[in-house]
Amino acid sequence: MIRSLRKKRRAYLLAETAVAGLLLGAAMVMTVKMLGWMAVERRSSERRGWAVQEAANAMEHLTALPFDALSSATARNAVRLSDSAGKVLPDASLAIEVSDDLAMKKVDIAIRWKGPSGRSESPVRLTAWVARKKVIR
Repeated sequence: MIRSLRKKRRAYLLAETAVAGLLLGAAMVMTVKMLGWMAVERRSSERRGWAVQEAANAMEHLTALPFDALSSATARNAVRLSDSAGKVLPDASLAIEVSDDLAMKKVDIAIRWKGPSGRSESPVRLTAWVARKKVIR
């Protein structure tokens, strides 16, 4: 009688071990997939941060130009993406548009690039209004 209980118990332990191994394998597969997804999201966030910094640098450069010299043509000639941004942002492009109003000028900057899948990511856009600088005496 004791032998039959031991045989049943051994078979039960073998089944428990097999189920535990399957659960451990499934957990490991899910962990590896999640780590891969997190790496892709981290790289995407890093690219967006580069684009935001490039847009801010371009806007700072453009708003420092004299009011009368600020136009779409001069803005496109004055500002380019940095070489390091070109390496981080695949197929990056910088679009600058200056709208002339009576008292102020609207400066729009958009940076576009392609993601890892080859599709365009949503662009980073930055807008500023530039007014004539008044000299106070």
